[in-house]
Amino acid sequence: MKKQIVKEFITVKKVRRLPPKEKPAPPPIPRHILIVGRCTLDMITVCDEHPTPGKLQRTEEGFWRIGGHAANTCCVLRRLGTDCEFLGQLSNISAFESLSSSFNALGVDISSCPRMAQEPPHQSIVVVRGQGTRTTVEYSNRKHELTYQQFMGAVDYRKYSWMHFEARNLGETLRMMRAVRDYNTRNEEANIVVSINLINLKTLSLLLADMADYVLVQKQVLTQYAYMNGREMVWAVRDRMQVAYRRWLANQPKKTPYPSEDPKPLNENNCTPQLFEARWHLL
Repeated sequence: MKKQIVKEFITVKKVRRLPPKEKPAPPPIPRHILIVGRCTLDMITVCDEHPTPGKLQRTEEGFWRIGGHAANTCCVLRRLGTDCEFLGQLSNISAFESLSSSFNALGVDISSCPRMAQEPPHQSIVVVRGQGTRTTVEYSNRKHELTYQQFMGAVDYRKYSWMHFEARNLGETLRMMRAVRDYNTRNEEANIVVSINLINLKTLSLLLADMADYVLVQKQVLTQYAYMNGREMVWAVRDRMQVAYRRWLANQPKKTPYPSEDPKPLNENNCTPQLFEARWHLL
């Protein structure tokens, strides 16, 4: 009887000293889409006929709204129920507050956007009712574009599963996309999908498109380069991207691990005494 009591006591004592359970791993950070580009203030006026230069013409329809490819893409994604964030320069001008309010009402995150004190980029758009034509006057410059330093200071790569860029300010955009590519190389498990929107077919724009996973081409390229349809445009852009990459690759200096076999002879008549002495010392 005593032995049985001792065994039961030892068993209970061992159970009480079991190691504590390991804490569960923290949940992963939710990832969403980042749209990098520009937000403009669009002032739209609808007319029955195209305005005549030098004459006053009145209309009863006109409104302001958010403009720019990146800003419009954010609005569409939020209406589809996708979490997204806009990254671009915003203005502190009072006329621009309505656009910031529209972003907040839709649920678009703009907390990382740098602010500027100057006038925001804006477009004056005249739409002719019934004809389907419009005339656009755009005000923008390089000061309205996001820089590489602002991008690096605002971005936490762990938060994003997709990054979409506009092909504007091409030099800075190239550095941003290279930074994302370097992050993908270091973190293959948390790979970020990269896409870009092309507004023209310049050489640097095509090189940027070659670095992206997905390429979106605006409709204006179809009419600007006189393509028959969207399919022809897609194949033409693909061929142009390949040609641009080959030309860029051909212009790169060739790197060889060994010096050339026949170096150019040194003209001893044009050498200084120190250089001539050093040459013979090496020989």
